[in-house]
Amino acid sequence: MITLDEVPISPGCRARLAGWQAEVNKLRSYKERGAEAALKFGSRNNRKNKTFQEIRAALERMCCGARRCCYCEDSAADEVEHIAPKALFPERVFDWTNYLYACGPCNGPKNNRYSYVTPSGEMKEFIRTRAGRLMAPPKGIDALIDPRRENPLDFMQLDLAGTFCFVPIAADPVLRRRAVWTIELLDLNKPTLTRARASACFNFENALRSYAEQKLRNVTVSELEKTKLMILAQPHPTVFLEMQRSRLADPLFVDIPEARAWRFMPA
Repeated sequence: MITLDEVPISPGCRARLAGWQAEVNKLRSYKERGAEAALKFGSRNNRKNKTFQEIRAALERMCCGARRCCYCEDSAADEVEHIAPKALFPERVFDWTNYLYACGPCNGPKNNRYSYVTPSGEMKEFIRTRAGRLMAPPKGIDALIDPRRENPLDFMQLDLAGTFCFVPIAADPVLRRRAVWTIELLDLNKPTLTRARASACFNFENALRSYAEQKLRNVTVSELEKTKLMILAQPHPTVFLEMQRSRLADPLFVDIPEARAWRFMPA
Protein backbone atom coordinates (compact mmCIF):
# COMPACT_ATOMS: atom_id res chain seq x y z
CA MET A 1 0.00 0.00 0.00
CA ILE A 2 1.15 3.50 -0.82
CA THR A 3 -0.26 6.94 -0.17
CA LEU A 4 -2.77 7.74 -2.90
CA ASP A 5 -2.33 11.06 -4.67
CA GLU A 6 -5.53 13.04 -4.84
CA VAL A 7 -7.32 13.11 -8.19
CA PRO A 8 -9.96 15.86 -8.39
CA ILE A 9 -13.57 15.36 -9.30
CA SER A 10 -15.68 18.15 -10.73
CA PRO A 11 -17.62 20.61 -8.56
CA GLY A 12 -20.82 19.21 -10.03
CA CYS A 13 -19.89 15.69 -8.99
CA ARG A 14 -19.06 16.86 -5.47
CA ALA A 15 -22.38 18.71 -5.28
CA ARG A 16 -24.37 15.63 -6.31
CA LEU A 17 -22.56 13.51 -3.71
CA ALA A 18 -23.28 16.12 -1.06
CA GLY A 19 -26.94 16.20 -2.04
CA TRP A 20 -27.26 12.42 -1.86
CA GLN A 21 -25.49 12.40 1.50
CA ALA A 22 -27.92 15.01 2.79
CA GLU A 23 -30.82 12.71 1.84
CA VAL A 24 -29.33 10.06 4.12
CA ASN A 25 -28.35 12.37 6.96
CA LYS A 26 -31.79 13.96 7.31
CA LEU A 27 -33.33 10.69 8.54
CA ARG A 28 -33.74 10.62 12.30
CA SER A 29 -32.64 7.15 13.37
CA TYR A 30 -29.35 5.37 12.78
CA LYS A 31 -31.26 2.33 11.52
CA GLU A 32 -33.11 4.43 8.93
CA ARG A 33 -29.90 6.12 7.80
CA GLY A 34 -28.19 2.76 7.37
CA ALA A 35 -31.02 1.33 5.28
CA GLU A 36 -31.22 4.48 3.15
CA ALA A 37 -27.45 4.52 2.61
CA ALA A 38 -27.46 0.94 1.33
CA LEU A 39 -30.46 1.59 -0.93
CA LYS A 40 -29.20 4.86 -2.40
CA PHE A 41 -25.63 3.66 -2.97
CA GLY A 42 -26.81 0.40 -4.54
CA SER A 43 -29.08 2.22 -6.98
CA ARG A 44 -26.52 4.86 -7.98
CA ASN A 45 -23.25 2.95 -8.04
CA ASN A 46 -23.59 1.58 -11.55
CA ARG A 47 -21.86 2.16 -14.85
CA LYS A 48 -24.82 4.07 -16.32
CA ASN A 49 -24.78 6.70 -13.58
CA LYS A 50 -22.75 9.66 -14.87
CA THR A 51 -21.63 10.71 -11.39
CA PHE A 52 -20.20 7.30 -10.67
CA GLN A 53 -18.71 7.13 -14.13
CA GLU A 54 -16.66 10.18 -13.15
CA ILE A 55 -15.90 8.74 -9.71
CA ARG A 56 -14.69 5.44 -11.16
CA ALA A 57 -12.53 7.25 -13.70
CA ALA A 58 -10.90 9.33 -10.94
CA LEU A 59 -10.40 6.29 -8.69
CA GLU A 60 -8.84 4.38 -11.59
CA ARG A 61 -6.29 7.17 -12.02
CA MET A 62 -5.29 6.72 -8.38
CA CYS A 63 -4.53 3.04 -8.94
CA CYS A 64 -1.05 1.74 -9.65
CA GLY A 65 -0.21 -0.04 -12.88
CA ALA A 66 -3.07 -1.13 -15.09
CA ARG A 67 -5.86 -0.36 -12.58
CA ARG A 68 -4.43 -2.47 -9.78
CA CYS A 69 -6.19 -2.65 -6.39
CA CYS A 70 -5.18 0.13 -3.99
CA TYR A 71 -4.88 -2.39 -1.16
CA CYS A 72 -3.03 -5.43 -2.54
CA GLU A 73 -1.65 -3.73 -5.71
CA ASP A 74 -1.98 -7.07 -7.50
CA SER A 75 -5.50 -7.84 -8.70
CA ALA A 76 -7.57 -5.68 -11.03
CA ALA A 77 -9.61 -3.07 -9.17
CA ASP A 78 -13.29 -3.06 -10.10
CA GLU A 79 -15.20 -2.16 -6.91
CA VAL A 80 -15.83 1.24 -5.35
CA GLU A 81 -14.66 0.52 -1.81
CA HIS A 82 -15.71 2.40 1.32
CA ILE A 83 -12.65 2.66 3.57
CA ALA A 84 -14.98 3.20 6.54
CA PRO A 85 -17.73 0.59 5.90
CA LYS A 86 -20.95 2.16 4.63
CA ALA A 87 -23.05 -0.29 6.65
CA LEU A 88 -21.53 1.12 9.85
CA PHE A 89 -21.01 4.72 8.78
CA PRO A 90 -24.01 5.81 6.67
CA GLU A 91 -22.87 9.42 7.15
CA ARG A 92 -19.90 8.62 4.88
CA VAL A 93 -21.65 6.59 2.18
CA PHE A 94 -21.31 9.43 -0.38
CA ASP A 95 -18.09 10.89 1.04
CA TRP A 96 -15.61 11.17 -1.84
CA THR A 97 -12.65 10.92 0.56
CA ASN A 98 -13.98 7.56 1.79
CA TYR A 99 -13.65 5.90 -1.63
CA LEU A 100 -10.88 3.97 -3.30
CA TYR A 101 -10.77 1.33 -6.04
CA ALA A 102 -10.30 -2.23 -4.75
CA CYS A 103 -10.50 -5.80 -5.97
CA GLY A 104 -13.06 -8.36 -4.82
CA PRO A 105 -10.50 -10.54 -2.96
CA CYS A 106 -9.64 -7.53 -0.76
CA ASN A 107 -13.04 -5.89 -0.52
CA GLY A 108 -14.99 -9.09 0.17
CA PRO A 109 -13.20 -10.31 3.34
CA LYS A 110 -12.88 -6.74 4.63
CA ASN A 111 -16.63 -6.18 4.16
CA ASN A 112 -18.02 -4.58 7.34
CA ARG A 113 -15.21 -5.53 9.70
CA TYR A 114 -14.11 -2.54 11.70
CA SER A 115 -11.72 -1.89 14.57
CA TYR A 116 -11.04 1.32 16.42
CA VAL A 117 -8.57 2.71 18.92
CA THR A 118 -10.08 3.93 22.17
CA PRO A 119 -8.96 7.16 23.88
CA SER A 120 -6.88 5.01 26.25
CA GLY A 121 -4.99 3.46 23.32
CA GLU A 122 -6.73 0.08 23.39
CA MET A 123 -7.79 -1.42 20.07
CA LYS A 124 -11.18 -3.08 19.82
CA GLU A 125 -13.10 -4.72 17.01
CA PHE A 126 -16.69 -3.61 16.68
CA ILE A 127 -18.89 -6.66 16.19
CA ARG A 128 -22.56 -6.23 15.43
CA THR A 129 -24.64 -9.23 16.49
CA ARG A 130 -27.82 -10.23 14.72
CA ALA A 131 -29.85 -10.15 17.94
CA GLY A 132 -28.37 -6.92 19.26
CA ARG A 133 -29.75 -3.42 18.87
CA LEU A 134 -28.57 -1.64 15.74
CA MET A 135 -26.02 0.84 17.01
CA ALA A 136 -23.29 3.01 15.55
CA PRO A 137 -19.67 2.07 16.33
CA PRO A 138 -18.17 3.85 19.36
CA LYS A 139 -16.11 6.97 18.78
CA GLY A 140 -12.43 6.32 18.23
CA ILE A 141 -9.59 6.34 15.73
CA ASP A 142 -10.13 4.03 12.76
CA ALA A 143 -7.65 1.16 13.05
CA LEU A 144 -7.42 0.54 9.31
CA ILE A 145 -4.65 2.59 7.70
CA ASP A 146 -6.28 5.00 5.24
CA PRO A 147 -4.02 5.41 2.17
CA ARG A 148 -5.93 8.50 1.10
CA ARG A 149 -4.76 10.47 4.14
CA GLU A 150 -1.89 8.44 5.63
CA ASN A 151 1.38 6.92 4.43
CA PRO A 152 1.19 3.15 5.05
CA LEU A 153 5.00 2.97 4.96
CA ASP A 154 5.12 5.07 8.12
CA PHE A 155 3.42 2.14 9.85
CA MET A 156 4.98 -0.90 8.19
CA GLN A 157 7.90 -2.09 6.13
CA LEU A 158 8.19 -4.58 3.32
CA ASP A 159 10.85 -7.21 3.99
CA LEU A 160 13.02 -7.24 0.86
CA ALA A 161 15.50 -9.70 2.36
CA GLY A 162 13.47 -12.75 1.42
CA THR A 163 9.94 -13.01 2.81
CA PHE A 164 8.40 -9.99 1.04
CA CYS A 165 5.97 -9.73 3.95
CA PHE A 166 4.80 -6.53 5.59
CA VAL A 167 6.06 -6.07 9.16
CA PRO A 168 5.05 -3.30 11.60
CA ILE A 169 7.80 -0.74 12.24
CA ALA A 170 6.15 2.08 14.20
CA ALA A 171 7.56 2.58 17.68
CA ASP A 172 4.25 3.84 18.97
CA PRO A 173 2.21 0.83 20.20
CA VAL A 174 -1.06 2.21 18.81
CA LEU A 175 0.43 2.64 15.36
CA ARG A 176 1.87 -0.88 15.53
CA ARG A 177 -1.56 -2.28 16.42
CA ARG A 178 -3.06 -0.44 13.48
CA ALA A 179 -0.42 -1.89 11.16
CA VAL A 180 -1.09 -5.42 12.44
CA TRP A 181 -4.85 -4.96 11.97
CA THR A 182 -4.43 -3.64 8.43
CA ILE A 183 -2.11 -6.47 7.42
CA GLU A 184 -4.41 -9.13 8.87
CA LEU A 185 -7.71 -7.59 7.71
CA LEU A 186 -6.56 -7.31 4.09
CA ASP A 187 -4.48 -10.52 4.23
CA LEU A 188 -1.54 -8.62 2.78
CA ASN A 189 0.97 -11.37 3.57
CA LYS A 190 -0.79 -14.26 1.87
CA PRO A 191 1.54 -16.39 -0.31
CA THR A 192 0.09 -15.23 -3.63
CA LEU A 193 1.02 -11.65 -2.76
CA THR A 194 4.47 -12.36 -1.36
CA ARG A 195 5.33 -14.32 -4.52
CA ALA A 196 4.01 -11.48 -6.68
CA ARG A 197 6.13 -8.96 -4.75
CA ALA A 198 9.23 -11.10 -5.19
CA SER A 199 8.58 -11.15 -8.93
CA ALA A 200 7.97 -7.40 -8.94
CA CYS A 201 11.27 -6.83 -7.13
CA PHE A 202 13.09 -8.86 -9.78
CA ASN A 203 11.39 -6.82 -12.53
CA PHE A 204 12.17 -3.49 -10.87
CA GLU A 205 15.83 -4.47 -10.44
CA ASN A 206 16.16 -5.38 -14.11
CA ALA A 207 14.32 -2.24 -15.20
CA LEU A 208 16.63 -0.03 -13.12
CA ARG A 209 19.68 -1.77 -14.60
CA SER A 210 18.24 -1.16 -18.07
CA TYR A 211 17.72 2.51 -17.25
CA ALA A 212 21.31 2.79 -15.96
CA GLU A 213 22.64 1.16 -19.16
CA GLN A 214 20.62 3.57 -21.30
CA LYS A 215 21.99 6.51 -19.35
CA LEU A 216 25.53 5.18 -19.80
CA ARG A 217 24.93 4.96 -23.57
CA ASN A 218 23.80 8.59 -23.58
CA VAL A 219 20.39 7.90 -25.06
CA THR A 220 18.06 10.85 -25.50
CA VAL A 221 16.27 12.43 -22.58
CA SER A 222 12.94 11.38 -24.09
CA GLU A 223 14.05 7.73 -24.24
CA LEU A 224 15.14 7.82 -20.60
CA GLU A 225 11.86 9.43 -19.60
CA LYS A 226 9.93 6.73 -21.46
CA THR A 227 11.80 4.01 -19.53
CA LYS A 228 11.21 5.84 -16.25
CA LEU A 229 7.47 6.08 -16.92
CA MET A 230 7.32 2.38 -17.79
CA ILE A 231 9.02 1.54 -14.49
CA LEU A 232 6.56 3.71 -12.56
CA ALA A 233 3.60 2.10 -14.35
CA GLN A 234 4.39 -1.35 -12.96
CA PRO A 235 2.22 -3.02 -10.30
CA HIS A 236 3.38 -3.31 -6.69
CA PRO A 237 4.74 0.23 -6.29
CA THR A 238 5.30 -0.49 -2.59
CA VAL A 239 8.15 -2.79 -3.63
CA PHE A 240 9.81 0.04 -5.51
CA LEU A 241 9.30 2.57 -2.71
CA GLU A 242 10.79 0.10 -0.24
CA MET A 243 13.76 -0.39 -2.56
CA GLN A 244 14.26 3.39 -2.58
CA ARG A 245 14.54 3.58 1.20
CA SER A 246 16.35 0.27 1.79
CA ARG A 247 20.11 0.04 2.05
CA LEU A 248 19.85 -3.44 0.47
CA ALA A 249 19.15 -1.79 -2.89
CA ASP A 250 22.01 0.73 -2.73
CA PRO A 251 24.02 -0.84 -5.60
CA LEU A 252 21.09 -0.33 -7.98
CA PHE A 253 21.12 3.43 -7.43
CA VAL A 254 24.86 4.13 -7.58
CA ASP A 255 24.80 5.32 -11.20
CA ILE A 256 21.22 6.60 -11.16
CA PRO A 257 20.81 8.48 -7.86
CA GLU A 258 17.93 10.45 -9.35
CA ALA A 259 15.83 7.29 -9.25
CA ARG A 260 15.81 7.50 -5.44
CA ALA A 261 13.46 10.48 -5.76
CA TRP A 262 11.06 9.08 -8.35
CA ARG A 263 7.44 9.12 -7.21
CA PHE A 264 4.35 7.39 -8.50
CA MET A 265 1.84 9.89 -9.90
CA PRO A 266 -1.82 9.54 -10.87
CA ALA A 267 -2.33 8.21 -14.40
